[in-house]
Amino acid sequence: MKTIVLFLFSGVLILSSSSAWSAVAGFVLIAKGGAFATDQQGAERNLKRRSKIMEGDVIRTDATGMIQIRFVDKALLTLKATHLLIFLHTAKPKNKVKMNKL
Repeated sequence: MKTIVLFLFSGVLILSSSSAWSAVAGFVLIAKGGAFATDQQGAERNLKRRSKIMEGDVIRTDATGMIQIRFVDKALLTLKATHLLIFLHTAKPKNKVKMNKL
């Protein structure tokens, strides 16, 4: 069974030109088997350790694949075999929160 994961951040779907999708969203930590990214122009690339994940990429794993992604906000995501991730938009915080040590 194929599972589709759709991430929609900030509750807003943004459809615009390809230049808006050029920001790095994260990096691949682990890639095993078949793991692929398709950009907004439809070009597919194989993913391996340290590959960039860009905003607007569609991430896919085949029956032998597994991938772990660290996003720029430090979130960690693992996709197992036969999964699809459609990454639409990242929310950028307006204010940075400063934490003090106790």
